[in-house]
Formats: sequence, C-alpha cells, structure tokens
Amino acid sequence: MPEEVRLRINHLIYDGVPYTAIANELASEAPQLRRWHLEAWRKGAGYQRWEKERWRTACLHDRATFAIKLAKENEDAVIQRAGMDIVASQFLEMLQDLDVTTLRKELQDDPQEYARIVNTMVRLAEGSLKFERYRAEVAAKKELLLRQLNDSKKPGGMTPEVIEEMEQTLRLL
Repeated sequence: MPEEVRLRINHLIYDGVPYTAIANELASEAPQLRRWHLEAWRKGAGYQRWEKERWRTACLHDRATFAIKLAKENEDAVIQRAGMDIVASQFLEMLQDLDVTTLRKELQDDPQEYARIVNTMVRLAEGSLKFERYRAEVAAKKELLLRQLNDSKKPGGMTPEVIEEMEQTLRLL
C-alpha cells in the first residue's frame, strides 16, 4: 500500500474515525481495504511506530517552544541551559528505547561503542558543571558590581580604584 495511504490511515485512526468509515473513504485508493485490515494495522508495528514518532515529534516541538520562551523571558544564558536539557532528555529517551539484548550484542561486536556512550555521558555532565560554575561566577560578579554601585551612592562617590575594579569585572563578563 502506498505510503500516502498509510499515513492517511494513521491520521484517520488517530482522529478516532471508525474503521468502516475509513475503508469507505479510501475505497477508490485501496479497494481491498477491510475493517479487519485496519484493526490489525492499528495493533501492529506500523501504526505503533508512527504514533511513537508523532509523540516524539510533538515532545521535541514542545521542548523547543519552551526553550525559546525561556530565552525570551530570561537571561541569554538560559539558551545554553535549555539546549543542554534538551540534549540530556533526548539521550535519556534514546537509552530508554534501547533493547538491552540488542545493545549487549552491539557492545560485544564493537566494545568501543560502550566507550563512546560513556564518553558522551561524561561530556554532557562536564558541560553542565561548567555552565553552572560560569553562572555562579557571573552572579558573584554582578553582586560585587551592585555592591560597589550602592557604595558609590554614599558621599564621596566612586574612587578611581573602584571604577578600575568595576571595569575589570565587566570585561570578564
């Protein structure tokens, strides 16, 4: 059966259209299609795979939309954090979907694959830690600048040393 027809069947099943109505609607494109074919298709791997992929696509879209919203509402640093969160969640989904038996065989056939998986996890964790350290450093420097700014409002204003220190701090941000 052509892919366009299968996709149309998937959408109609997903929308809850009764099987007989689907068979009638597609009679000209798939005259051999019967109610029991659709029941079997719905329970089989083809529809299940399509539904899983549709769900994943929707989740990715939701995550991207959420990341964009966060970036617009907050500091620029949120983009990096949202990106790391998306990669981590995709990696977790991939690991959850793995068949342990297949994975074990793949790793026996190619032991370097295990090292690559572990390396990816380590790099992801390191990136997250570096980002958190950076955020803490920026927050501390901002707090220092605000304290110096508040001190400058006292009689006498800012000293040349305070101005120089603020300039150095700003260059590091």
